Amino acid sequence: MKLIILISLILLSIIGSYSFYKNQNQTKKLGGDISVAKAFWLGFAIFQYFVLSTFLFLSSGEHVFKYVLSLLMVCFAIRAIFQVLLMYVFQKWKPYMGMIFNTLIFYLVSKKMIEVAVFGPLLSMSNLEYAVFLYLLMVLFMLILDTYYAWKFSKIVGNETTGPNAIWYASAENSAFKKINQTTTFFNVLLFAWFIVILIKLIQNM
Repeated sequence: MKLIILISLILLSIIGSYSFYKNQNQTKKLGGDISVAKAFWLGFAIFQYFVLSTFLFLSSGEHVFKYVLSLLMVCFAIRAIFQVLLMYVFQKWKPYMGMIFNTLIFYLVSKKMIEVAVFGPLLSMSNLEYAVFLYLLMVLFMLILDTYYAWKFSKIVGNETTGPNAIWYASAENSAFKKINQTTTFFNVLLFAWFIVILIKLIQNM
């Protein structure tokens, strides 16, 4: 049953990401056009930050990283509320806000992971705990990437992330975004391979 739920969540995320990509580019939504690389990154990040973290917390039983997962879920929930309001309601979102959130979440989660793993059963983790550990490491790496992307994006668009004509996404047509799209594509492949390893580890424990 857990495997069916996980596969269903992955498929729904893929469908949702594709629908967002098509809708964002065809109807000229707030935020501007989005490239395939950035649409993949956005869908992948949302899945990892919100969907998989919740799935692991609810389905994995008791383990040493249970509290870290709960901390991660709370942090991203708070960020989501603030970001959605500032983007779609007040239209005041700026990249540095995301960078601050990322830095804070990285600090809180990494600090707790060190307490649990380094000063805990690092060498005696179960297969499930090892899978969750790999997942948390991936999320930390994604937070670093997300901060880098936000910084590069802010250098290109400046203050154009606010107001009714705000630009939030890197498009494929704008040559100014060519390098960041190429970088995103490279790391998308790396992260997908990382996720496959985690997925295999999780399936082995179902």
